[in-house]
Amino acid sequence: MDQSYLLRSAANPVINEMGLILFRTYIFSECQLRSRILQGSCDLVDYDRNGAQNMANPDLLRRAIGMFHDLGVYTKAFEPQILEDSSSFFSSWADRDSANKPLAQFVEACHDLIQSEMKRCDLFSLDSTTRRELSSLVDENLVTRQKGALLNKDSVLDLLEDGDTKALEQLYTLLQRRNMGGELREAFESYIIDTGSDIVFDEKREAEMVVRLLELKRILDHIWKTSFHKHETLGHALRESFESFINKTKKTAANWGTDNPKPGEMIAKHVDMILRGGAKTLRASLSASRSTVFNMDDDDNEAGGDEDAEISAQLDQVLDLFRFVHGKAVFEAFYKRDLARRLLMARSASADAESSMLTRLKNECGSNFTHNLEQMFKDMELARDEMTSYKNRLSERGLIPDVDLTVNVLSASAWPTYPDVAVNVPDSISKAVRDFDMHYNSKHSGRKLTWKHNLAHCQVKASFPKGDKEFMVSSFQAIVLLLFNDVDKSQLLSYIDIQNATGLSKSCQISLSRTIDRIPLTSASRR
Repeated sequence: MDQSYLLRSAANPVINEMGLILFRTYIFSECQLRSRILQGSCDLVDYDRNGAQNMANPDLLRRAIGMFHDLGVYTKAFEPQILEDSSSFFSSWADRDSANKPLAQFVEACHDLIQSEMKRCDLFSLDSTTRRELSSLVDENLVTRQKGALLNKDSVLDLLEDGDTKALEQLYTLLQRRNMGGELREAFESYIIDTGSDIVFDEKREAEMVVRLLELKRILDHIWKTSFHKHETLGHALRESFESFINKTKKTAANWGTDNPKPGEMIAKHVDMILRGGAKTLRASLSASRSTVFNMDDDDNEAGGDEDAEISAQLDQVLDLFRFVHGKAVFEAFYKRDLARRLLMARSASADAESSMLTRLKNECGSNFTHNLEQMFKDMELARDEMTSYKNRLSERGLIPDVDLTVNVLSASAWPTYPDVAVNVPDSISKAVRDFDMHYNSKHSGRKLTWKHNLAHCQVKASFPKGDKEFMVSSFQAIVLLLFNDVDKSQLLSYIDIQNATGLSKSCQISLSRTIDRIPLTSASRR
């Protein structure tokens, strides 16, 4: 009939199409059968959603949906029914789970539900239009209607405090289905400001402030990158919140009752620790802090094997923290003081690291900020040249001084201001000082040297019954020790004797009083 009679009779459909028309007209369109067929199909979907065992043959639903397509009733009959039932299911499911589960479990369940719904669309060959409508219903019922539960500030803060990056990412991606990820900003800012403020104003752990801030910054960057997918609004919140709490002022005993913030000072001290101690000191400090503050993934905690690279990376991190500080003058004052100590005492772990940090500060704050710091390095270079000239002059004259004197001639305007401390310098040292004075004045007329003996340090050789020793001491300590070269073995030097002989004030000698009060002659040699 299809190939002969029906081909000549255009008014009649082919046999298969005629069968579908008759089936739709006399069976599917029958009122009771129609409703039971549609409801039965929706019940099979519900059984599958609830994981029930009633659906012994999943292929039954696939064939039923295929029938709806063949009959041409999928869009007009089945799709509205399945969407209506799905909306009711999503609504009741979301209300029940959001009320009974913590936020982390709720968002995980939401993701599982969404994933299973999309798989079901593929498994049972639901139309792409149905898939889009189901996705929209999911977003409406699980995101829009549950906005209050998803953005509950206390619940989000709990996730942040626990460092639950997986739950935070699931929460963010769920909210982003309706472009609401940026609304996490309020809780994110609150967590950063509260946590950061606790660190900045923790007087008992003030020495760990910078390490703890770096750890906080590291974990927040990790959350922003992995959990919040580098959302621009949340990135701005991270930076602005850090800038807010790090510049907070509070009158405390730690800052002597003033409103001066401490971060600038502590950042300068942390940089000093890095540049003095190198990577070993740094790793020890970070390990101690990480054991008690924040836990990070191993990939974020691993330090590089190259020490210079590790120091450079740490300086970059500290500079990121430094950028948030408004009171950069406080940092400059402490950094300048610490740099002076490192240069004068030759305590820098790496000259390259010192130069690198200076370059970073210049790029960040401009040449005016680093002008005096650069002059300090130039002064040290000129001082080395000056000492070479001085020792060549002594060698030409055939002089062998009693004291191996090394002098650093510094520009008063570039270096920190140091007080003049009166002290009676031993004759041997005075002679060397006068000799250098004459040498310097012969080369630089019109200049005047002001000697800062309180900044000097000495290497002193001492003879003990069990052997000779060498001490690295301050100039004041050396002056006190040299007093014992001029007393008899049976004599003792009292605190008053030492004070009168050295001319030092009580404040300068207070640290020596416990050990120097009764040192016998045999404690030091006449060298």
